[in-house]
Amino acid sequence: MDGNGRIGQLLMNLMLTAAGYPWTIVLVERRDAYMTALEEADDDREVTRGSWLRLAAEKRFVLFCGLWYRARMSILILQRNLQFLYEEQLARIEARALGCERWDRDEDNPWRVGVQVNGAAHDVLRRAAYVGKLDDEPTVYEQLIRPKYQGGAFNRTRSVNQYLTHWIYPYRGKYHPQMVRALLNIVGAKPGSRILDPYLGSGTTALEASLLGIDCVGVDISPLCVLLTRVKTRSVEAVAEIRDRVHALLELDTLDPSDASIASDGNAIVADFVEIARMTTLSDVSRRNRDGRTWLRRNLLAMLESVEAHARALSTFEIDPGHVSADLGDARDLGAAGIEQATVDAVVTSPPYSIALDYVKNDEHALEEVLSKVVDRA
Repeated sequence: MDGNGRIGQLLMNLMLTAAGYPWTIVLVERRDAYMTALEEADDDREVTRGSWLRLAAEKRFVLFCGLWYRARMSILILQRNLQFLYEEQLARIEARALGCERWDRDEDNPWRVGVQVNGAAHDVLRRAAYVGKLDDEPTVYEQLIRPKYQGGAFNRTRSVNQYLTHWIYPYRGKYHPQMVRALLNIVGAKPGSRILDPYLGSGTTALEASLLGIDCVGVDISPLCVLLTRVKTRSVEAVAEIRDRVHALLELDTLDPSDASIASDGNAIVADFVEIARMTTLSDVSRRNRDGRTWLRRNLLAMLESVEAHARALSTFEIDPGHVSADLGDARDLGAAGIEQATVDAVVTSPPYSIALDYVKNDEHALEEVLSKVVDRA
């Protein structure tokens, strides 16, 4: 070992390089400033006003284990569906919430942004909603939303907002899952956190929270919304049973969406799945004048494909899904639904559109079917 420490310096440099930190080259014309800075540090003089700090500021050096290196900038490629100013602001706030600093937008490529990741690469890649790639590595979300026709494995639709089970049932007035995911990151929700959605609607918040390992408790005054949320989030727990039931139904000569008995099953998850397939088909008949018997078969297969994709996503990305509790309830009286004060970490929801949407009229066909079952059970 050399007494001057050159071997130690070499080893430290190799460690920094292996960790991904770039080499810092001191230009010949800056040699005197560099040497002066070293002398000041060696003499234990006041360096906060000295040339060392000035050199560091000019070259964007930072201190690490007694050595100086140039601050590493990473490149974020934003999702291509980011179009509006509010989305860019959400993307910026989300990146900061995940631990990134700086936001240097490329003037020639508005989807390319330089940031300092500061050791948060893992969270950015696994959790970010508005980031498509980090240093050329795709995020989990980019892979989840990529449509099948573009080579995606988890989105059978052509819309980046309808991946996994999000597309199931044409519920009007729902907000984008991408924004929900970003908001969950912004409020600091982590695996094990508990989120409240007092207006479950189509279950967007519940599904996104679950995909991030976050528990979600929610209520809705509509039994259709509660059923829909359960199907989107819980069907993945009974993939094999649902597959068997769907194949058995498809073997029937006659399969009519108006026949409520087809949703009868000893497994509640399977029964709910078939019931929502009926509701979706009844919507197709009511709103689009489609043939119910043909489209019930199509919807059963399409829903099964999405539930299988959901299970595959959990396995591929090693996601431990958060628990979802969806119950009938009034947002004005959460205690009656068993949701006590100070038992949730954040609220992420989309309140009803009041008079802008007639929720009862929009889902009249499905509500009649669901409510008739509620009355029969009573």
